[in-house]
Amino acid sequence: MVGTSIIFNFYRTERLRLYADDTAIISQAANPSTCTEKIQFYLNKLQTWLKLWRISINPEKSAAIVFKKGNYKNKLPNLTLRNKNIPWAKSTKYLGIIIDSKLNFNQHLLEVQRKFKKRLCFLMPLLKRTSMLNLRNKRLVYLQFLRPLLLYACEVWGATSTRNINNLQLLQNRALRIIASAPVYIPRRVLHDDLRIPSIPNQIRKNSVNFQKSVRLHSNPSIQQQTDPGPSTTYRFPHLATQCPRLFPD
Repeated sequence: MVGTSIIFNFYRTERLRLYADDTAIISQAANPSTCTEKIQFYLNKLQTWLKLWRISINPEKSAAIVFKKGNYKNKLPNLTLRNKNIPWAKSTKYLGIIIDSKLNFNQHLLEVQRKFKKRLCFLMPLLKRTSMLNLRNKRLVYLQFLRPLLLYACEVWGATSTRNINNLQLLQNRALRIIASAPVYIPRRVLHDDLRIPSIPNQIRKNSVNFQKSVRLHSNPSIQQQTDPGPSTTYRFPHLATQCPRLFPD
């Protein structure tokens, strides 16, 4: 069984993106109707290929989504595969990231916050003041089991709103105070400096800069092209995460 996401944007022709058993078919055009026509034509050809190689895709576990600023009032025609409709969605999960139709990643980061709070509560016996662990091991627990939740794929969603990033920073502040058993009057910067843990905005900036450099220097030309922001648009492209404001300036 192969899961797919049918994703629309507005610039070039349809493209295929594969990773393990996750597949995204991307089409770009001046309007969603043109995209649906191109995608349906592609799906018709895909169906023939799938039948030839005896590969099964469950359309009901796939999703179609339009990326567009504002609302699209006209009803979009159904996309079909194997005579079954592919459901339209306001968001879809791809490679662990919830991608919404506005590309603001609000829904994804709300889910990140929920998971972080749940895991922090689960690990509280190891992190609180009465824990048998010393400060060094508490810090290690945080870096291994909690912080990755906040930063996973930040190179992609790091250009989100300042409010979203600040909410993640608040979660880290809370965790560091628990680890250090620090009272509220201890400044955030002191906590971060003493524990040698960068702030969330600073780490997003660093990760994004390193990621963009590695992509530009990659030997595969198709990967190098991913740094091209494309046409002028109101969307915040991932490369803007390299400009994430520093919380604690050097």
